[in-house]
Amino acid sequence: MAVEVEGDAWVNGRHTWGKGLSNDLEKYHEAMALGWLVYRCDGELIKSGRAIGVIRQLLYERQQTA
Repeated sequence: MAVEVEGDAWVNGRHTWGKGLSNDLEKYHEAMALGWLVYRCDGELIKSGRAIGVIRQLLYERQQTA
């Protein structure tokens, strides 16, 4: 499992335009093609605790199917 914390969404950061976005999509494509589960979140999801809850659930579910 991979966790990507996205930043700069509100300030035209690299994740939201052109080459930066394209590079990120390529990275996600390769990870998923190799069988990785990719969870993307931002700082607000982390601060609220929602990201941790989802990550725990995803890890639990993967353990159950392993």
